[in-house]
Amino acid sequence: MSDVLKPGNIVKLKSGGPDMTVITAVPFATGKGLRGYQCEHFEDEKPIRGVYSPDSLEVISGPSAT
Repeated sequence: MSDVLKPGNIVKLKSGGPDMTVITAVPFATGKGLRGYQCEHFEDEKPIRGVYSPDSLEVISGPSAT
């Protein structure tokens, strides 16, 4: 996986789960310059967001063309 994901990338947890869209990069609470990614998916039409380590994600596809 690339070291830097971009908003719009479609990702999935390596352990499984739904496809998610990368929303933004966020710093982890450790303050050591580590980067996490806020991702979103939908369950019953409700948006579900979470922050994940890049090591836990695999890229499914790149950002949508606009």
